[in-house]
Amino acid sequence: MVFKNTDERIYPYNIDNMTRVNQLNYKSNRSKPLDNTPGITALILNLDKPELIIPLIDALTACKPIFKKLGLTLEVIIGDTGSKDPNILKHYESLCDGFRVMMNLKYHFSNNNNELFDTGIKTSHILLLNNDIIFKTPSDTLINMYETCQNFVGISGPILTYPDGKIQHAGVDYFKIGPLKNLCYHPFHQEDFNLQHPINIFVPAVTGACLMTKTELYYQIGGLDEMYEAECQDVAYCFSAQRLGFKIKLLNAGEIIHLENATRPKGHEHWPDRQRFVRKFGSFLDAIRI
Repeated sequence: MVFKNTDERIYPYNIDNMTRVNQLNYKSNRSKPLDNTPGITALILNLDKPELIIPLIDALTACKPIFKKLGLTLEVIIGDTGSKDPNILKHYESLCDGFRVMMNLKYHFSNNNNELFDTGIKTSHILLLNNDIIFKTPSDTLINMYETCQNFVGISGPILTYPDGKIQHAGVDYFKIGPLKNLCYHPFHQEDFNLQHPINIFVPAVTGACLMTKTELYYQIGGLDEMYEAECQDVAYCFSAQRLGFKIKLLNAGEIIHLENATRPKGHEHWPDRQRFVRKFGSFLDAIRI
């Protein structure tokens, strides 16, 4: 597997213009962040699946004292979309400080994450996190993502693998020509992942399964676009960030397993969403292409 660093000339950022744009009086439809405390608030959607969410909660709980030693805050907001499993409900009641649960949501990825955001975010960064993510070294991974997502890097995301070690996600790219022009795909999918391979590169987008972003940027953009019913929300968010001059970085942040399709049917494709994405971002992608 060979990763080539993205040439920054592909993405012509104008820092002066970016600064001007970010000083505008945005009329976001999101709730304004409560504070800018250094740290992370993880937003996780869940429906039953105790074998997934309970180990993930335990892993994040174990990170909290490590974050505290570094002067960082770690909070978690879980959006439950109708769990009935008694083990899940009991576990919710036992959560420690810094964990909140919002019950009785009707599943919609963009809307639910926006609702969680609007409950009040105090930290400087948020983490969109699927409940089917398994971290080998959670604190190291999250701190790496946090430290990378600073200054003009508005979004960071790690390489994700399947349980067999094959790559599930290593950034998102898009087709430059042909009938699928401007539609997105996952490069390096199903290739072997080398834990020792150093990588810290700019990419067009990363997956929302494990995506860290600045809280203020999420607020400025207005959160995830709720017009997407099933897919493209995360990629659209990344390109919206690029329109404001921010960059997206992909990290080799350790062994991170994504049990893809553990929470939605395999092979799901939503062409109305894809067509909407191309209509909305096609001209922008043409403009930044060499």
